[in-house]
Amino acid sequence: MPKVTLIPGSEWKEELTKCIKGKAAYYGLSLGEVADIAGINPRTMSNRYNQPEWFTLEQVIRLCKQLKIEVVINEQGVQCRMRMKGDVAV
Repeated sequence: MPKVTLIPGSEWKEELTKCIKGKAAYYGLSLGEVADIAGINPRTMSNRYNQPEWFTLEQVIRLCKQLKIEVVINEQGVQCRMRMKGDVAV
């Protein structure tokens, strides 16, 4: 699947990786487990953390669905919202 550059600029990149790393830590998931959710190997996941613009849309959808992260993309940019209370990774 080709890469999808959602919004130009770097502000959204930091927010997306913070959300993914934060929720992975919340659920006690290792890098390998997060990579499994995304359907990639751990080294590739590490590269995606450093360069989130290389995430495919499919990988972002898998991660957000499994980690319960809501991503809103609009003309203002990318916003990530995390639900913490009472949610469980499935």
